Amino acid sequence: MAKSRLHLSIDSNLHKEVRKRIPKRQISALVEELLERELAGEFQR
Repeated sequence: MAKSRLHLSIDSNLHKEVRKRIPKRQISALVEELLERELAGEFQR
């Protein structure tokens, strides 16, 4: 139980670090690119 809580706190800290270092614009651009690739893959099948 303590281990999973520790993991959760590490994950949230890591997430905060990532959000501090990567601008929101960059994140949304990455998400859009991933979605476009996913859609392109769907259409190719």
